[in-house]
Amino acid sequence: MENLINLRYLDISYTSVKEMPSDICKLKNLRSLPTFIADQNCGLRLGELRELSGSLTISKLDNVISEC
Repeated sequence: MENLINLRYLDISYTSVKEMPSDICKLKNLRSLPTFIADQNCGLRLGELRELSGSLTISKLDNVISEC
């Protein structure tokens, strides 16, 4: 995924993806991410994706145990 740094739209809805790729925060130009799957990986921080806009659905919030 790190080769897709200019990707602007990523929709994993209706796919078999079970967790977010660990390097998703490298997609600095990502503007639309309709679905985010939360997990216990402290490395994934949505705040790093500053270009995001629009609606966002966060699933599996029960996986989050605390702030890292």
